[in-house]
Amino acid sequence: MPPLRIAASCAFGPNSSQVLKRRIEAVLRKHHLTAEVFVADHILDDDDYDLVITSQELAGAYMMKDKPVVVISNFFATHEIERKGIPILLELLQRN
Repeated sequence: MPPLRIAASCAFGPNSSQVLKRRIEAVLRKHHLTAEVFVADHILDDDDYDLVITSQELAGAYMMKDKPVVVISNFFATHEIERKGIPILLELLQRN
């Protein structure tokens, strides 16, 4: 079974998306979870991801799709990613 794919996406560009990606990876390591995290510096048109973690500015565009969306306001705060993202990740892992 392939790992879950998590898109890290920010309206402010690839550098902030890269920060978000690193924070997501840290949270995954802390919880001993495996997923492929990648930077999406634009709205994804394909369905080749399982979850998107993004900023408020892009959330609406992603919510139009049939995938879970986690909205993060502080990309430097791993506790926010953890609090909002881990429950969804665990649910997705149980489905697979």
